[in-house]
Amino acid sequence: MDKLKCLGDKFYAYNQTRAALFPTLKTLGFVSCRALIERKGATAMSIVAVFPCLEELSLSSLMQLKNAPNHSPSLQKFNIHVLDNVMPIESICSQLTTLTSLYMQGINELTSLPIGMVEKNQNLRSLIIGHFENLTHLPDGLLQKLPLLD
Repeated sequence: MDKLKCLGDKFYAYNQTRAALFPTLKTLGFVSCRALIERKGATAMSIVAVFPCLEELSLSSLMQLKNAPNHSPSLQKFNIHVLDNVMPIESICSQLTTLTSLYMQGINELTSLPIGMVEKNQNLRSLIIGHFENLTHLPDGLLQKLPLLD
């Protein structure tokens, strides 16, 4: 998948007879898709649910990824490893409220955790962050905001 540049409507294979796209998929990972620039949401997303049961999403070694959809109503585990661009993380994390586990490593542009990630995910039990060249601070009162954190 070294030449894959974009995931769009053809990936979702939308047809009007479905109530949901990938209705039972629980785990999804994109690994070493070095040319992947864009993971678009389904254009029919307002009509049907997309990945309604997705519980775990992994993004690893996606050096050119610039954006990704942010609708994941059941996402509990989010693993991000080696990205050069912080935009997909901010996009995905902007709407998450169901995380229990977050693993982030090797995101060079990241200087702090995305706004709202901590406040919106009160059930976060596991937070692993590491190998950040530019991370300068963690949110104030992190332990108080995440009482279930192990």
